[in-house]
Amino acid sequence: MIIRRLLAAALALAAAACGSSPAAPTTTTSTTTTTTTPTAPAAPVTLALTGTWMLGTTPAFFITQTGTTITGTQIFTPVVSAGVIVTESGTVSGTMTSTTEGATVTLSLPTTMITVGTGALAGTSITCRSTDKWVGQATNSKLTGTYTAGTFACDGAGGVIDTKVSGTQIYTKQGS
Repeated sequence: MIIRRLLAAALALAAAACGSSPAAPTTTTSTTTTTTTPTAPAAPVTLALTGTWMLGTTPAFFITQTGTTITGTQIFTPVVSAGVIVTESGTVSGTMTSTTEGATVTLSLPTTMITVGTGALAGTSITCRSTDKWVGQATNSKLTGTYTAGTFACDGAGGVIDTKVSGTQIYTKQGS
């Protein structure tokens, strides 16, 4: 009897399933559009080199920049030592490869050094001239490059020892 009931229930279930149609599978597609605006490259930083430039804590030169041209004046402090007074004067002239940070700067630094004797050396005088060179990279606050001391050509009695040494020099802009 139990078998008949189970068989009847199975037949009833099969008959109910025959008359219906299975649901068709459905697919849901989600479309999301993302718009990305490209980031504009940073604008190049324009160089403004006009001002006083320091070598360590010592003023080295004042320059004026006009486009890619540099002009100026070297700054020296007279030295009084061992019976002599040494004074120097000089100009600055140069060029830049561009007016943006990272530009290569070339400076010519012609210098005149006058040594005058005092005391027992009074009346002696030596005038020496050299043209030094500096080449390097520029930012608005720093000039980093190589300084090459020129050879002094001297006239007058005696000789002069040049204390300038070639090598890497980093100038910083006063107030930066």
